[in-house]
Amino acid sequence: MISLVLLSSILMAITTILHYKNENQNYHHKRIERKENRLLTHIYLILKEHPEISSRKDASLLIKERISELSTVHNLAINVYNMDGSILVASDSSNINLSLEEDTFEQLYENSIYIKTIKSSNILEQTNLLSYSYIKFNNENLAILYLPYTQENTIYKSELENLLISFAELYVFMLIGAVVSAFFVSRYITLSLKKISLKLNRTDLRSNEPFTWNSNDEIGKLVSAYNVMVNKLEESAALLVKSEREHAWREMAKQVAHEIKNPLTPMRLEVQMLERNAYKMERDSDQKKILDFSKGMILQIDTLSRIANEFSNFAKMPIQQLKQINFSEFAIKFSKLHSHSYIDFNIRKDVMNVLIDEKQFSRVLNNLLKNAEQSIPNNRIPKVVVDIELLDNNVEIRISDNGKGISDKEKTKIFEPQFTTKTGGMGLGLGISKNIIESLNGKIRFDSQLNIGTTFYIDIPTTNNQ
Repeated sequence: MISLVLLSSILMAITTILHYKNENQNYHHKRIERKENRLLTHIYLILKEHPEISSRKDASLLIKERISELSTVHNLAINVYNMDGSILVASDSSNINLSLEEDTFEQLYENSIYIKTIKSSNILEQTNLLSYSYIKFNNENLAILYLPYTQENTIYKSELENLLISFAELYVFMLIGAVVSAFFVSRYITLSLKKISLKLNRTDLRSNEPFTWNSNDEIGKLVSAYNVMVNKLEESAALLVKSEREHAWREMAKQVAHEIKNPLTPMRLEVQMLERNAYKMERDSDQKKILDFSKGMILQIDTLSRIANEFSNFAKMPIQQLKQINFSEFAIKFSKLHSHSYIDFNIRKDVMNVLIDEKQFSRVLNNLLKNAEQSIPNNRIPKVVVDIELLDNNVEIRISDNGKGISDKEKTKIFEPQFTTKTGGMGLGLGISKNIIESLNGKIRFDSQLNIGTTFYIDIPTTNNQ
């Protein structure tokens, strides 16, 4: 702002000086032209008063006789030259050039009037103008009229100085205003940027607060971009925490499965060997005790094996064998395996082609149906509804129950691998189901109300438009 004011003041001063100088020059040029035209008109009137004069020589003599009168009337120093450039007559013998220069003839040949400017080297306030024009007689050039003119620059320079002083006072005031405005504007901008800088320096992955800005200016756009970045950072941090948690659980599940499986096999072999040896015993009572013990041990070992397999499946999902199928036909086959009185299947018969692993997807549906069944209290008539339809090029599966529902506290943990509300569960079913659904580019979500029921939604993209 300060630079613009300074630059504009310099440009304005230069423009004003050039304009005044040009206007002053034009004024004096027009003034000497007017004087010369009046003088020529007077000369033509004198020649017209003497109609008896018919020769160029007589006309020249008449002008020579009347030169003093013309100089007095017009208050001008007048010189008249012959057409060859020699002096004919001069009103002031002290101010006389005996002959004309060659460039004067060239300029007069091209122009009807030629004004030559000669700047005085001694007096800066004056400029000499020399005016040349033809005196005509019978439409022919008779002589050359020469008028010297002194251009006074004192008034022009005085007016210019006064104007420049006024401009200087105005621009000093504007400069002070620009300095004050620039200070507050720069302070406003730098304070805003300092606040944003402090916010950026405090940004981390844990906790960030949006920045409030009331103006929709450039700073406001920057703040909006920062707030969008904070929201994305929070989402990324949540995904990172979730990914790290799942990775930790996978590693732990892999280690647990490995540690459980190692002793189970030799334990099972030892128990089976003990069972075979029991048949060789003579006393039936001892044989029965050993057989009962071995059956109980094998049952517990099988339970541990199943738990180890669940952990192993969670740690590393088996390789999917994807196949494009008609989902309506798949759902109808699946519903026949669950033809319970309390389960209702509503399947639209639209051709819905999807790319899934049938075994893994059946596992997901089985897990959700099992959870729905186990969520219903014993004192309530069970009711489970499965709706399957096509919505926006997605197959949507809705599994609703009239169970006890999920509390707000449990909703945020429902898909976490270690979380379960059942006494006999390991809390891996929904985590595994979520991984299977997301591996198919699908989504799983739920709505729940306490003591009313829960609905799980699964969306799987179709391949009809691919």
